[in-house]
Amino acid sequence: MHTRPVRQHNAPAFLFGRYRLFAERQAMVRSLVAIGAIGLGGGIALSLMMRWSLEVQSEMARDPLETAIEERLGRRLVAPVRVDRAEQDGLVTVRMSVVAGLRKQRLARTAGWVVWQHMRGSKTVLREVRALVGDDGEGSILEVTVPRPVAWR
Repeated sequence: MHTRPVRQHNAPAFLFGRYRLFAERQAMVRSLVAIGAIGLGGGIALSLMMRWSLEVQSEMARDPLETAIEERLGRRLVAPVRVDRAEQDGLVTVRMSVVAGLRKQRLARTAGWVVWQHMRGSKTVLREVRALVGDDGEGSILEVTVPRPVAWR
Protein backbone atom coordinates (compact mmCIF):
# COMPACT_ATOMS: atom_id res chain seq x y z
CA MET A 1 0.00 0.00 0.00
CA HIS A 2 1.33 3.35 -1.01
CA THR A 3 0.69 6.28 1.36
CA ARG A 4 1.01 9.93 0.61
CA PRO A 5 3.50 11.95 2.60
CA VAL A 6 1.78 14.10 5.18
CA ARG A 7 2.29 17.83 4.78
CA GLN A 8 3.03 19.63 7.99
CA HIS A 9 2.54 23.20 6.74
CA ASN A 10 -0.13 25.27 5.06
CA ALA A 11 1.76 26.20 1.90
CA PRO A 12 0.52 24.77 -1.40
CA ALA A 13 2.41 21.85 -2.84
CA PHE A 14 3.75 23.79 -5.84
CA LEU A 15 5.80 26.01 -3.54
CA PHE A 16 8.13 23.16 -2.73
CA GLY A 17 11.21 22.65 -4.76
CA ARG A 18 12.67 25.17 -7.13
CA TYR A 19 9.54 27.34 -7.35
CA ARG A 20 9.51 28.16 -3.68
CA LEU A 21 12.28 30.75 -3.92
CA PHE A 22 10.67 32.31 -6.99
CA ALA A 23 7.27 32.62 -5.27
CA GLU A 24 8.80 34.21 -2.17
CA ARG A 25 10.70 36.71 -4.30
CA GLN A 26 7.52 37.58 -6.24
CA ALA A 27 5.62 38.19 -2.99
CA MET A 28 8.38 40.49 -1.77
CA VAL A 29 8.42 42.43 -5.05
CA ARG A 30 4.63 42.85 -4.91
CA SER A 31 4.78 44.17 -1.38
CA LEU A 32 7.52 46.66 -2.33
CA VAL A 33 5.45 47.85 -5.28
CA ALA A 34 2.39 48.21 -3.05
CA ILE A 35 4.34 50.23 -0.47
CA GLY A 36 5.75 52.44 -3.23
CA ALA A 37 2.30 53.01 -4.72
CA ILE A 38 0.87 53.94 -1.32
CA GLY A 39 3.76 56.38 -0.76
CA LEU A 40 3.33 57.94 -4.18
CA GLY A 41 -0.42 58.30 -3.68
CA GLY A 42 0.12 59.89 -0.28
CA GLY A 43 2.66 62.34 -1.72
CA ILE A 44 0.27 63.39 -4.49
CA ALA A 45 -2.60 63.80 -2.02
CA LEU A 46 -0.42 65.91 0.28
CA SER A 47 0.67 68.09 -2.64
CA LEU A 48 -2.92 68.71 -3.72
CA MET A 49 -3.99 69.56 -0.16
CA MET A 50 -1.12 72.05 0.22
CA ARG A 51 -2.03 73.73 -3.08
CA TRP A 52 -5.67 74.01 -2.00
CA SER A 53 -4.58 75.42 1.37
CA LEU A 54 -2.46 78.11 -0.29
CA GLU A 55 -5.34 79.09 -2.59
CA VAL A 56 -7.70 79.42 0.37
CA GLN A 57 -5.18 81.52 2.29
CA SER A 58 -4.61 83.85 -0.66
CA GLU A 59 -8.37 84.26 -1.15
CA MET A 60 -8.83 85.09 2.54
CA ALA A 61 -6.03 87.67 2.44
CA ARG A 62 -7.53 89.52 -0.54
CA ASP A 63 -9.68 92.60 -0.20
CA PRO A 64 -13.40 91.72 -0.47
CA LEU A 65 -13.80 94.61 -2.91
CA GLU A 66 -11.34 92.98 -5.30
CA THR A 67 -13.25 89.72 -5.15
CA ALA A 68 -16.61 91.46 -5.69
CA ILE A 69 -15.35 93.38 -8.73
CA GLU A 70 -13.79 90.25 -10.23
CA GLU A 71 -17.04 88.33 -9.75
CA ARG A 72 -19.00 91.11 -11.46
CA LEU A 73 -16.67 91.63 -14.44
CA GLY A 74 -15.67 87.99 -14.86
CA ARG A 75 -13.96 87.05 -18.12
CA ARG A 76 -13.54 90.63 -19.25
CA LEU A 77 -10.53 90.94 -16.94
CA VAL A 78 -7.08 89.76 -17.98
CA ALA A 79 -5.34 90.34 -14.64
CA PRO A 80 -6.34 90.47 -10.97
CA VAL A 81 -8.02 93.67 -9.78
CA ARG A 82 -6.13 95.85 -7.29
CA VAL A 83 -7.94 98.18 -4.90
CA ASP A 84 -6.11 100.93 -3.01
CA ARG A 85 -7.90 102.63 -0.14
CA ALA A 86 -6.94 106.01 1.27
CA GLU A 87 -9.39 105.99 4.17
CA GLN A 88 -8.37 109.36 5.62
CA ASP A 89 -9.04 111.01 2.23
CA GLY A 90 -12.16 108.98 1.49
CA LEU A 91 -10.68 107.82 -1.81
CA VAL A 92 -10.80 104.32 -3.31
CA THR A 93 -8.77 103.61 -6.45
CA VAL A 94 -9.50 100.54 -8.55
CA ARG A 95 -6.82 99.35 -10.98
CA MET A 96 -7.76 96.74 -13.56
CA SER A 97 -6.73 95.41 -16.93
CA VAL A 98 -9.39 94.27 -19.39
CA VAL A 99 -9.55 92.51 -22.74
CA ALA A 100 -8.72 94.81 -25.67
CA GLY A 101 -11.67 96.12 -27.64
CA LEU A 102 -14.12 96.46 -24.74
CA ARG A 103 -15.60 99.78 -23.65
CA LYS A 104 -13.35 100.86 -20.80
CA GLN A 105 -15.63 103.69 -19.69
CA ARG A 106 -18.51 101.29 -19.07
CA LEU A 107 -16.33 98.76 -17.23
CA ALA A 108 -14.87 101.53 -15.05
CA ARG A 109 -18.36 102.72 -14.09
CA THR A 110 -19.43 99.15 -13.30
CA ALA A 111 -16.41 98.69 -11.03
CA GLY A 112 -17.12 102.05 -9.38
CA TRP A 113 -20.72 101.13 -8.71
CA VAL A 114 -19.62 97.87 -7.13
CA VAL A 115 -17.34 99.86 -4.80
CA TRP A 116 -20.13 102.31 -3.91
CA GLN A 117 -22.53 99.45 -3.15
CA HIS A 118 -19.95 97.59 -1.09
CA MET A 119 -18.96 100.66 0.94
CA ARG A 120 -22.54 101.82 1.48
CA GLY A 121 -22.98 100.04 4.82
CA SER A 122 -19.45 100.61 6.15
CA LYS A 123 -18.34 103.20 8.66
CA THR A 124 -15.76 104.61 6.25
CA VAL A 125 -16.80 107.92 4.69
CA LEU A 126 -16.28 107.59 0.97
CA ARG A 127 -15.94 110.76 -1.09
CA GLU A 128 -14.58 109.54 -4.41
CA VAL A 129 -14.09 106.36 -6.41
CA ARG A 130 -11.49 106.39 -9.14
CA ALA A 131 -11.09 103.59 -11.69
CA LEU A 132 -7.95 103.13 -13.78
CA VAL A 133 -8.62 100.79 -16.69
CA GLY A 134 -5.97 99.48 -19.06
CA ASP A 135 -6.19 96.80 -21.68
CA ASP A 136 -3.91 94.12 -23.01
CA GLY A 137 -3.64 95.68 -26.48
CA GLU A 138 -3.07 99.44 -26.63
CA GLY A 139 -1.33 100.07 -23.36
CA SER A 140 -3.26 103.31 -22.76
CA ILE A 141 -4.91 103.74 -19.37
CA LEU A 142 -8.29 105.39 -18.93
CA GLU A 143 -8.94 107.16 -15.63
CA VAL A 144 -12.59 107.58 -14.67
CA THR A 145 -14.00 109.20 -11.55
CA VAL A 146 -17.24 107.40 -10.70
CA PRO A 147 -19.72 109.71 -8.96
CA ARG A 148 -21.86 108.61 -6.05
CA PRO A 149 -25.17 107.16 -7.27
CA VAL A 150 -27.91 109.82 -7.35
CA ALA A 151 -30.26 107.95 -5.01
CA TRP A 152 -27.66 108.04 -2.21
CA ARG A 153 -26.88 111.78 -2.27
